[in-house]
Amino acid sequence: MKRTLFLFAAAALVGAGCADLFLPAGTPPDGAIVDNEPAAGEYTPRAAENYLVTSLSGFLLRESPGTRLALQSDAATRDTAERVLLALGPLCAVSIVPDSPLILRSDAEENCWNFQLFDSRTDTILWQEQLPIRRRSR
Repeated sequence: MKRTLFLFAAAALVGAGCADLFLPAGTPPDGAIVDNEPAAGEYTPRAAENYLVTSLSGFLLRESPGTRLALQSDAATRDTAERVLLALGPLCAVSIVPDSPLILRSDAEENCWNFQLFDSRTDTILWQEQLPIRRRSR
C-alpha cells in the first residue's frame, strides 16, 4: 500500500514538473505554426530521387513485386533513373533486364522530371510522376 502511494505521488510530482517542458509560456500564434506542404518547384534532385524510390516501390510492392524492368532515359535523368532502379532492387526484388516489356522511362523538360512505368505489351502507362526540380540552391 505504501509503495503504491509512493509511486502515485512520485508520478504526480514528475508530471507536474514536466508540464513546463512541453509548452512555452505565452499565447500560441494564430494560424499554422509549420507549413507541411512542399511548394511547387521545391524538389532538389536528391529529394526527387528519394520521392521516386518511395512512390515506385509502393506501386511495385502492391502490384508486382519481383519485376524485371528495362530502362529508357535521356541523358539528364539517366543517372537518377539508374539509382532509382538500384534502390528498388533490395526493396521490391526488381532486376534490370534490357529487353523487358516493362520499361522505366524518364526524361527532363526544363525544370521538370517525368518518370513513367510503361508496359510495352499493352501500350499502357502503369505508374507516372512529374516532379518540378529546383536546379540551384537558394
